[in-house]
Amino acid sequence: MPYKRDSICAPEQAQYTHPSVHIQVSHNATSSLTAKNMATSQLFHTSFTDPSLPVLNFPGLYIPQSVWVPAAGPRDWERMHTIRFTQNGRQGINLGDAYRRNFNGMPDGQVIPCTSTTSQRVAIRINWPGYEPWHKHVNVANNSEHINKARLAYEVAKEVHRFYSEMGHNRGQERDWRVEVVPFEQLVLIELRHVGTGSWQPVLARAMS
Repeated sequence: MPYKRDSICAPEQAQYTHPSVHIQVSHNATSSLTAKNMATSQLFHTSFTDPSLPVLNFPGLYIPQSVWVPAAGPRDWERMHTIRFTQNGRQGINLGDAYRRNFNGMPDGQVIPCTSTTSQRVAIRINWPGYEPWHKHVNVANNSEHINKARLAYEVAKEVHRFYSEMGHNRGQERDWRVEVVPFEQLVLIELRHVGTGSWQPVLARAMS
């Protein structure tokens, strides 16, 4: 159901920038993933670089997700600001905490970010290495009121957990990135990036400490 954005829906200060093609992989990860996709100029979600923002402690290694694009190819759309998460002074929020609705250490959990101006539902898209592109729709507004950042983190954590449950029966093509190798409890939600109309992609990392 379409609705009009109200003044409570305040955009983030940081804007989305085109992601770098350079990806961080574990020392044990296969080099074929990087070489294959670099050869085809496929873009990956990596760090958010904005000199106006403070540099926080990074929790680990990025999950090398390719940037989602529509099947018909890239299209123009009104791009919304990237939604960034922090917890206890570090980049990102642990997905296990978010899934259990434990938002201790999240300073801006009550902030209401903009996720849509036309719909109460958006698609959360995951392009996990070695698996087919995956998505589910989540509610981002209740009775025309946007959900806050803490609730949004929970919704993303719930869908990543669902992805893990569904993919647990499939052997991913990239051995070092199979879901059984990367524990859900080690995942950190760094950002949500607006990748298309009604579509958001979580930037995830694996905590190494």
